[in-house]
Amino acid sequence: MPENIDEIEILAKWCKNVGLDNFQVKPAYNHPSSSYHPEYNFIHQELEENLKKLEDDKFTIVIRAKSAERILQEKKYRECHAFHFYINIDAKGNVVPCNIFFNNLEYVFGNLYDNTFKEIWSSQKRLDIIQKIKKLNFCQCKDYRCRLDVLNRYLDRIKYPEINDEFI
Repeated sequence: MPENIDEIEILAKWCKNVGLDNFQVKPAYNHPSSSYHPEYNFIHQELEENLKKLEDDKFTIVIRAKSAERILQEKKYRECHAFHFYINIDAKGNVVPCNIFFNNLEYVFGNLYDNTFKEIWSSQKRLDIIQKIKKLNFCQCKDYRCRLDVLNRYLDRIKYPEINDEFI
């Protein structure tokens, strides 16, 4: 976040000194229900160079610059394909298709304290919720770039190929 970009190098050094083996820098994703809307400038070249100098055979740094670029790109995929391959389980045992639906019982596939994951995953309730989500057509996501964004971009190109995509 812009408010803590000056602390990244300090934190990376601290992580290395305490013996961690890797440090990742990525942009903060803004949940649609959040009132916080940061400006995404991500890290500058000098900071990236300083971070890379900290690397050695026991400590690596991963800078997720592509994630920051995608936040600023238009969302072109037509639907969320990825939630078929990804779920969230909250602390209460609720199995939820996406973090957009945390604390919304209407979109909970089931609860691991009541049923096995296999029962939940193969349930009619899950299929009904998937249909309900498809009808929302992203209205709950707005411009949110969740961690499924990359997968959605890829899967959309498979489902709706463009000219010469057969060569990809």
